[in-house]
Amino acid sequence: MDLNNCLSASLAVPCSVMVESSFKEPLTWRSGVEGESYESLRGPFNLEGKPVLFDPKGPLDTPITGNVRVKVEADTRTAWLVAYMPASELDQETAGKTLDRLADGSGIRTTWSVF
Repeated sequence: MDLNNCLSASLAVPCSVMVESSFKEPLTWRSGVEGESYESLRGPFNLEGKPVLFDPKGPLDTPITGNVRVKVEADTRTAWLVAYMPASELDQETAGKTLDRLADGSGIRTTWSVF
């Protein structure tokens, strides 16, 4: 979680961490529509009009509040760190290098991709 917070602060973008086994690819990105919601880490969360990451099962995450379905637990060993970055503001090379620099020496293995 510290890497998540450091990356968010370094890039000035919202980030979240999702347990790898809690979702399936492909992932899609779109605005939530009327009637879509999920149980967030803060309680029920209405997704209408909000930016939402989806997997084939439905709403997965937003840059606003996380979904309990992808929640990191004490025994989590593999997770995705998602940085919600506008491509027009930050390039993937800068983000990847920042992630690698922050994780250096931590024992955390990183790989990154853009979708």
